[in-house]
Amino acid sequence: MKKLILLLLLTTQILSSQENEFFEQAVILIEKEQYKEAIKILDKVLDVNPNFVGAYVQRGTSKSALHKNREAIEDYRKAINLDSLNTLSFFNIANNYRDLNDDKKAIYYYNKAEQSIQNNTYHQHKNIPLKRTFLTEMAPFYVSKSQIHYNRGLTFYDLKEYSFAFKDFSTIENNEITKESEFMLASSLLKLNRNKKACIRLNNAISLGSKMALEIKKRYCK
Repeated sequence: MKKLILLLLLTTQILSSQENEFFEQAVILIEKEQYKEAIKILDKVLDVNPNFVGAYVQRGTSKSALHKNREAIEDYRKAINLDSLNTLSFFNIANNYRDLNDDKKAIYYYNKAEQSIQNNTYHQHKNIPLKRTFLTEMAPFYVSKSQIHYNRGLTFYDLKEYSFAFKDFSTIENNEITKESEFMLASSLLKLNRNKKACIRLNNAISLGSKMALEIKKRYCK
């Protein structure tokens, strides 16, 4: 019996080493934008360990890059089935639905991504053990609220729901403000006929290097 247990432990260690080696190879290929090759290796990883959350996420990333959006969504859903608080997977599902021009579903999943951050924070604050299969921390799958708000704001803007777009763009944290986010905030304000405040934001975008903001300012700001 002891020999059998030792053999099982050794086999598990070999498989674990093998899947990690494959996974690292796949990540390198993704960084080189060799997505088809990365998918083949990630398929091997998931053959060895079908509960490898990161492999589903990275395979979803590769499929997204190849515009296989629906297949990518399925991979992210598999990751969420194993890790119900996987913010990155919710966020990437939303991005894929946005690429598919399904803005309402995109909004739904951006909301789910934001809620997952709140749930993570609540569980950590209350010292409640997180039910996250094979994971001990959330860092690898973290997305900031500002990233979610920016992408959701773009989606609301496309839907011509400018008040909601304004709300999202205006709640981006100071350290994550970019020329793009300031430009979109200004654009939302212009759509809401709040030109004076829009001009202030256009100036901010210009100071951050936005050429588009400079052109729009010439038309709307004296």
